[in-house]
Amino acid sequence: FKTFIHEIGLDEAMLRFLNGFENTSGSPNENYARELYELFTLGEGNGYTEDDIVETSRALTGFTEYTNGENSRIVFNEETFDAESKTIFDQTGNWGYDDVIDILFEQRSLLIARYICERIYLDFVSPKVDEQIRELVINPLADIFIDSNYEIAPVLKTLFKSAHFFDEN
Repeated sequence: FKTFIHEIGLDEAMLRFLNGFENTSGSPNENYARELYELFTLGEGNGYTEDDIVETSRALTGFTEYTNGENSRIVFNEETFDAESKTIFDQTGNWGYDDVIDILFEQRSLLIARYICERIYLDFVSPKVDEQIRELVINPLADIFIDSNYEIAPVLKTLFKSAHFFDEN
């Protein structure tokens, strides 16, 4: 999952769809940074601030299109990268794309794991989650997710083989 998150953010389709190719030093675009946190890793309003989004968008600058047309490849352009210091999750440095992913997974690993495991539960088991389900099912799955270095297969295998999965409810 961590590898997927890293690679999808550099995918040309994602950079186009979430305006990453318009994200430049003088004019940061927050679209991809916001979706990275809200949709892909943490959930809406969970474990980040508006400042984290702004600073993350600055760290994600520099990926721009060649000037030879709308369908040209997206490449990293050092001239459009914000090389100033940024503070993301209380860590300050001249962060770039790889740093964002590393900081995110280092600082918010449990939040990511719980969010993704809850999404898996909602999609494969039930549209209803309460605190008991979180405590007895989702949190243990999140521990497996972290312990397996964010591999999804062990989480799915554990869930699909559990007695809970086969419960009538």
